[in-house]
Amino acid sequence: MDYSKRLPSKRRFMGLVQNLSYGEIETYLNSNAYDVAERVHKSGPPRKTGENYFCHPVRAATSAVKTQLHLGIRCYEVVIALLLHDGVEEAEKSEQDPRLVSVEIAFTFGKKMQYVVVYGTKNKSKETGHQFIVRLSHADLIEILWSKCEDRYDNLKTEDQWRKIVEYEECFHLIYDRLEFLVERKIEKEKMHRDLAIKWRRLVPYLKHRNERVKNRRKQVLQKLLDSKKETF
Repeated sequence: MDYSKRLPSKRRFMGLVQNLSYGEIETYLNSNAYDVAERVHKSGPPRKTGENYFCHPVRAATSAVKTQLHLGIRCYEVVIALLLHDGVEEAEKSEQDPRLVSVEIAFTFGKKMQYVVVYGTKNKSKETGHQFIVRLSHADLIEILWSKCEDRYDNLKTEDQWRKIVEYEECFHLIYDRLEFLVERKIEKEKMHRDLAIKWRRLVPYLKHRNERVKNRRKQVLQKLLDSKKETF
């Protein structure tokens, strides 16, 4: 199957971002992050689904934009984080230097964004999936945990492997709990108006319910496939 025609459109993506009415600098940074992610992933291997890997970070970032539009909140940094979240890891697969990618992120988007991307990257040689999630559950930035929720949402929708449905289940609730704590801290620190605080407090329940709904739907479909295979033997 030819997946080349399924590459995301920057014009369509940025058109959606414009609906959030970010400032000029924030919009420019989102546009730049799109370009960096496209370049990093362009020469890398495709996903197991056969599509260009670049489709995944764009879908995850698009999901974050839609989440913000739905809830009425804004956080341009989480969109950038999702566009770049697999950049360091995928650089190795495309024979690029991940250290240079990390430095470019710091130079272009700031040390904070470099930290978000690096902290949110699993160290496959030293961490199991569960250890990775437990480490993330100690993160001190909303962008790290929100990014992981959007990343998981896209994986749940697109990955066909059963393990993608069940991995991290024993400890993923730690991500939601920590994110909820950070949201409350943000509300208190910024002394948010009551109406805006209510919108931010809807973030974690929204992400959790949405992800669980997709997971359960996929789980039911995959279980039916497994049952049908058993019946044929």
